[in-house]
Amino acid sequence: MPGGRGFSDTIVPQDFESNGQIPSAMLHSTLVSRLPANSSLFVVLDCCHSGSALELPYVYRTDEDGNVGLMDNLKTGFSLANEASHLIQGDYGFQSIGEAKQLLAGATDFFRGLRHRHEETDQYGLGHSANADAAEGPKDVYMYSGCRDDQTSADASIAGSHVGAMSWAFLECMRQKGPNQSYLQVLQSTRQILKGRYSQVPQLSVGYEQDLNYGIRI
Repeated sequence: MPGGRGFSDTIVPQDFESNGQIPSAMLHSTLVSRLPANSSLFVVLDCCHSGSALELPYVYRTDEDGNVGLMDNLKTGFSLANEASHLIQGDYGFQSIGEAKQLLAGATDFFRGLRHRHEETDQYGLGHSANADAAEGPKDVYMYSGCRDDQTSADASIAGSHVGAMSWAFLECMRQKGPNQSYLQVLQSTRQILKGRYSQVPQLSVGYEQDLNYGIRI
């Protein structure tokens, strides 16, 4: 379950009242920075405002025609921040303030992604950074998120079961086309299954720029 904590995106766990919320910076530090070399992490995060929840620097998104493009984190961050500013200036209602905070949280995560992209040691892919020790081997991080930072992820009732819409679409994609799809094909197929039913746009985030046209590994 997603939530807000000031201007930072958070996960709201079941015990949040006693142990607090989990901000995206903690998710990044715990799941990404501490990942051992020569290992891979595959994450499906189907919750609202989750587009950049792990603060990964490279984010891919499909358009209405299914074409996949690499997002400009700087441009996207400024766009979300500007939308939040206009929302606050135009209407000081409770709902608009809440939406503005969520937009600003998304902008903050995109800017953090840029920070991680330019760190001296590439914590996502040792051997992909000039300052990293290539002998330690690569570590790969892939995250499919249920929607953009400024969107919500829908709950759905499908075949008598209550599921997340993106989770259902992802599993349906794997069931229909099997595991021998590329990362980008899975993103496109998941989006196509959701299209016409739900407005949310799933995203794929990775730790370093790479060719995602090879087979998915889960």
